[in-house]
Parts: sequence; structure tokens; C-alpha cells
Amino acid sequence: MLLDEARLTLNPRYCWVDAWAFQRLLGRAEEATQSDEADQQPRLAEQALRLYRGGFLPADTDEPWAAPLRERLRSLFMRRVLPVVRQLRQSGNTERAIAYYARGVEADPLAEVFYQGLMRCYLGEGRLAGGSGRLPAAAADTFRDPRRDALGRIRSAAPIAFGTIGRVMGVNSRPVPVH
Repeated sequence: MLLDEARLTLNPRYCWVDAWAFQRLLGRAEEATQSDEADQQPRLAEQALRLYRGGFLPADTDEPWAAPLRERLRSLFMRRVLPVVRQLRQSGNTERAIAYYARGVEADPLAEVFYQGLMRCYLGEGRLAGGSGRLPAAAADTFRDPRRDALGRIRSAAPIAFGTIGRVMGVNSRPVPVH
């Protein structure tokens, strides 16, 4: 423990903290993009994203002192995961992209971009059952998690977005019913 200006903190020489490591790796990834080590950026960013396991101190959501760091870490994850998954998809690593999109859904269930990314991956992989516009059961389960709209009503826009993406990509699809 360290005492600095009336603040008690963990000593980083003796304690490894995943939140600190996450921030350091993302910082190194950002520095790599602005240097001659740009080829290291994807590896560093992906290492950092693997450390993110959801909200900071999830058992202490009612503690106001934890909220700023929780939001900062979530925001960092949200900003950094999209470029990584886009690169994974472009390089043909769709399964890893799907895993990161799913983690994005877990991190922020209201972020439509993660649902849309999952749907694009499933469409790109041809995971539609016979072109009928229906997802295989395992994939459809991903989109059944209900979410609340701004008025507090339970909804899920994922099936609507799925139909839209399918039409854009030329797939004859209809929204998947959500039960």
C-alpha cells in the first residue's frame, strides 16, 4: 500500500491490477499507431481487450467512488473494440470477431453496433438456415436478450436490424421473432 497526499492506493510494484494493465496496454497500442511500431498496434489492442471482463467491481455497483473508473474502462473498451473487430473480419478471423462483438453486447446491451456486427458476421459466414432468413438456434439466442428503450419498454431491435442488413446484403430475410 502507498499513502500519497492522503490517498491510500495499491503499490503497482507489488500488485498487478487488470484495470491498470488494460489501460497501459491500450496506451501502448495508441502510441504504436503514432510511431514506427504501427504493426504492433493490433496485437497490443487485442491483448488489452482480452483483459476486459465487464464492469469494474461489478459487486460494488452501488458504490459511487467506483462509478467513474467503471465508466472510463467501459468507454475505453467500447472505443477500442470496434477497430479491432473490423480488422479481424477483414483478415478472415470471423470467429474471433464474433467473440468480441458478443463481449461488446455484454459490456453495453444497448449498443446496437455490436448486434449489427454480430449479424454481419453471421451473414458473411452463411449461417442463415437455407437462406430462409432464420438464424440457427445458437445464433438466434444471442439476439433474444430483451433490452429497454428510452421509455423503459422492453424491446429488441436486433431482429429488425437483421432484416435490414439481410436486405442490404441481398439475402431474403425477415426479422427473427423474439420471444
